[in-house]
Amino acid sequence: MIEVSISTYFLAPLMLHLALVGLLYAWETVSLVARRPHHALSRLYRCSVCDHVYAEERDVPLARCGRCGSLNEAIRR
Repeated sequence: MIEVSISTYFLAPLMLHLALVGLLYAWETVSLVARRPHHALSRLYRCSVCDHVYAEERDVPLARCGRCGSLNEAIRR
């Protein structure tokens, strides 16, 4: 039979639980960053040619439409 000390009976489950809590904390931190809205600091544009609505994070007066390539002014900041 394998001999195991009494401290191993207490330390092994404790270390496993701490590792699990650490992994859950890391998972929540990464998913919280991923759920942060990216459109908060962007400008909205509506294409005058194809009516495509798109967001641009750069602060530029004219942005190129991703669908047809025409330049458009921002409709909202």
